[in-house]
Amino acid sequence: MQDNQDNQQESKQINLANLRAVILSRNSITKLLIVSLFFGFISYIYLISADQKYEVKAIVSAVEQETDSQGLGGIADSFSSITGMGKSSPVGYNKFLSLVVSERTARAFIAYQDPRADLFGDNFDPSTGEIINVPLSLKLKKFIYFLIGRDLNLVIDAASLAGHLNEEVLVSVDRKTNFATLSYLTEDREVGIDLLTNLVKVVDSVLKEQEKKTVQLSIDYFYKQLDTVNKVTSREALVRGLASKEIEMSALGEDSSFVVEFVSPPTASSMPVTPGLFNTFLFCLTLIFVTWLFLILYSNKKQIFS
Repeated sequence: MQDNQDNQQESKQINLANLRAVILSRNSITKLLIVSLFFGFISYIYLISADQKYEVKAIVSAVEQETDSQGLGGIADSFSSITGMGKSSPVGYNKFLSLVVSERTARAFIAYQDPRADLFGDNFDPSTGEIINVPLSLKLKKFIYFLIGRDLNLVIDAASLAGHLNEEVLVSVDRKTNFATLSYLTEDREVGIDLLTNLVKVVDSVLKEQEKKTVQLSIDYFYKQLDTVNKVTSREALVRGLASKEIEMSALGEDSSFVVEFVSPPTASSMPVTPGLFNTFLFCLTLIFVTWLFLILYSNKKQIFS
C-alpha cells in the first residue's frame, strides 16, 4: 500500500527536463505563434472599434473671503456664521462638493442649460425626455431588470441625470490644498468641457440663490425689529446689521463666483485615455501566456508529469 502511494506522489512531480524540451519544441512555438496572432487580432479589433474617450479635468477652490473693512459685520456676521454660508466658508465649500452630483443640481442643470441632448445625442428625445434609440448595453440592462422583476426607466429625468453624473463625474479633494478636481470621460472633448464648466456654475448659482433667500430673511428680520425697538443703541446695531445685509444682497446680485472659482478651467486631454494601449497590450500578453501554457500542459501532460 505504501509503495503505491509513493508511486502516485512521484507520478505527480513535474519533469523539468521534459518541460524545457516541450516548451522549446517546434510544436509549442507554432502554438505560441497561432495564439499570439489570434489574440493580437482580437486586441486590434477592440482598439479600432472601442469608443475613444478623452479625459476632461477642472480644478476648483473656495472663493477667497472678502473682509469687511466698513465694520458692518456685527449681528449680521454672526447670523452668517450660524447658517454656515458665505464666501469661502468651509460649510459652503463642503455643500458645493456634496451637491455636484445631486438630483437638486441635475434639476437646476436642466432648467439652466439642458445638457441631455449633448450627453446622449441622437438617443435622446428632448420633447419627451426619453431614450429612443436604445443602445445594446441598455437593452441588456433592461433584460436583466426584467429577469429580476424590475422595470428599467428609460426617461432621462433629473434623477437619471444625477445618476449619470454620479457615475461619470469623479470628484477628488487634495488634502493639502483643499482644491477639488473634477474629471469626466467623454467621446467629445467640447461636450465634456461645456459639461464641467456649466456644472460648476450651476452648483455655485444654486448655493447663491439659497444664500439670497437667507439674506432676505435676515433683512426682513431687521426691519421688523426696527419697528419694535426704541432703545437708541439697539437701533444703531440693527441699522448697522441691516446695512451690512443690504450690501451683501447687492454683492450677491453680481455675476461673479459665490462659493467656488476655477483654479484651472476645464481642459481635455489631447489623446484618448481609453481604450488604454498599455492595459490592452498587457491584457493581451496575459491571455496569450495563459492560453499557450494551458495548451502545452494539456497536450503534453504525460511527458511533463512523469
